[in-house]
Amino acid sequence: MRTAKAQPSLQEAGIVLENAMAESAKPKPSLYEACMNTHDPNKKYCLCFEKKAHKVLSNKEEQFFKAAGNPA
Repeated sequence: MRTAKAQPSLQEAGIVLENAMAESAKPKPSLYEACMNTHDPNKKYCLCFEKKAHKVLSNKEEQFFKAAGNPA
């Protein structure tokens, strides 16, 4: 509407709307971000990967990869 009236944008005019930040919705996470493990800072991968690994790896294989990821 401001453009149609040849007025500058609110930012250009230096106008700040009260509560604009509080009323703005946070962007929804992407599918990848929604699936990321945010509970453990040492894990930087999708939780789907971990769930699938638990299904396809034997206990011995799982222990091997855990040890490989945490060298002494």
